[in-house]
Amino acid sequence: MGSIFFSYICLIKIKIMKKLEYKGRTFFYKIESGECGDHGGFSCHETIFHRFVKVSTRKKYWLFGPDVIYDEYEELFKFDYSIEKPTTTKEKLRADLDKQVALLDRYDEIKKGEIV
Repeated sequence: MGSIFFSYICLIKIKIMKKLEYKGRTFFYKIESGECGDHGGFSCHETIFHRFVKVSTRKKYWLFGPDVIYDEYEELFKFDYSIEKPTTTKEKLRADLDKQVALLDRYDEIKKGEIV
């Protein structure tokens, strides 16, 4: 019974993602923060970027109940800093995004069979 309750709690814990459009691509991101360092002396942030995959449905209460519609996302990459922090410059963010977009383009080429 405990595992069913735990999985239900994990399913209803939904974080709202923000939208970012860059060079013709649409990314969804969320910023997660936590304590790091000795005894939680520092606060660390990371930005996780996702792409939208599809809209799915599931039962509200595991095997029964009404259908719940939700969005599925695929994690693409992470930055070890918050992109919404005022100390993050546009130049640094653009450079990091350019690098990741180039890697995603290369990944798409490999999936199409364009190895060389």
